[in-house]
Amino acid sequence: MTTKEPKTQLLTNAEVLEFVKSCDAADHSTHVHFSQHMRTVSFELTRYLSNPATASTLSASSALQLAKSLKPLGLTKAEIVMICNSTPASPVELYLMIEDLSDRFNEEQIESMLQLIQQFSGQQS
Repeated sequence: MTTKEPKTQLLTNAEVLEFVKSCDAADHSTHVHFSQHMRTVSFELTRYLSNPATASTLSASSALQLAKSLKPLGLTKAEIVMICNSTPASPVELYLMIEDLSDRFNEEQIESMLQLIQQFSGQQS
């Protein structure tokens, strides 16, 4: 397998899961079969990303909307992806994901981040 057009972009877990499922569906509908190793990787990845203990509560579209909402706050792309994948519910969880959180943001901004995350993920505080 070769990469025809290399592009670099950070993807959330929800986006990866959506892509893997679409590839699996294409494999079944077009009768183009992937190698056994590729199917194993696809199966294990789908199982991991679908596990309630590791899965994000966001859909791919909700993750994209959340990312767009967080971007003006000055977070890095990696921080936004971590937030979309983990959907933190408390300031402590944000402190683990965002470097120098207390230096970069005040308490009101941190609370507004958590409210945005709750709004898009459907979490109840």
